[in-house]
Amino acid sequence: MSSVIKFVYVLIIYISLFIVLTDFARVSSDRSFPTTFTCNVFKDCPWDLCINEIGVFCHDGICGCL
Repeated sequence: MSSVIKFVYVLIIYISLFIVLTDFARVSSDRSFPTTFTCNVFKDCPWDLCINEIGVFCHDGICGCL
């Protein structure tokens, strides 16, 4: 009986990790698209705007990802 309970707990943990990690990947990929942040120079753009990209840039007053 205890091995069944352990299996269920491990299964729940794996499912939770899968949901959290896939949600994090979706959020970070959503953020890699150009946003409506306005800027004069690239330093005006939030540093965490592009998590999986090379960096941020400022073009025509709008922040984007490299």
